[in-house]
Formats: sequence, C-alpha cells, structure tokens
Amino acid sequence: MPALINDKVEHFLAYATLATVGNLNCRTRQGRLMLVLFLFILALGLEIAQTFSPGRSTEFLDAVAGWMGACLAFIPLRLVQIRSLN
Repeated sequence: MPALINDKVEHFLAYATLATVGNLNCRTRQGRLMLVLFLFILALGLEIAQTFSPGRSTEFLDAVAGWMGACLAFIPLRLVQIRSLN
C-alpha cells in the first residue's frame, strides 16, 4: 500500500499515538519505561516479521522512526504531568 505521507512519518505518528494512549494508563516511571521498551520490541519485531511476508521488505529505519515517535511522545505528556503536580 502506498504511503499517504512519508513512510517514516507514518511510523513516527503511529508509535507516538500508541505511546500517548499507553502513557495515560502508566502511573509509575517503571511502567512508562516498560511501555517504551515494549514499543521498541514491537517496532523491531514487526519489521523482522515483514521479511517473511511476500512483497514486503525490512527497513531498520522504520523501526527507528517508530521508536523515536514513542520516545518523543513522552516529552509533552511528562511536562503536563509535572505541571499538574505544582
């Protein structure tokens, strides 16, 4: 399927959305770290799985774009959480 935007931007936005929704349920620092680790493993696993799907190819940068989206999504969410404590 052709990318509607840039392929890397789509991965970034998808994982940023997953991180945002997941962060709403994480109350502890350990929970947020586990979420980021899970999303990293998910990104890598899905890219590796594509090697077994006909017509698909593995791109390590897709996994990196997804993981960066997950990590960067935590910054504004964390700032809101810090401000709400004051």
